[in-house]
Amino acid sequence: RLYNPYEWMGMQEKIKSRYTMEEERLMFDAIMQGKTVKQALKLYVQAMEERKNKAGGAAGGGEEEVELF
Repeated sequence: RLYNPYEWMGMQEKIKSRYTMEEERLMFDAIMQGKTVKQALKLYVQAMEERKNKAGGAAGGGEEEVELF
């Protein structure tokens, strides 16, 4: 199982499915594509800022989204 590429792909998908936010999945994909942690975190922060800007414009500003799980 250790050297089976299908096992690795399955494990990656299982890990990815545990993330609840699209930004987290984006960061995970960046790491899997070989980007550095610093690069992946930069993508995550940019995506979070974009989401915040979209939510601010749609909600009239100032309100934050809360994720319940």
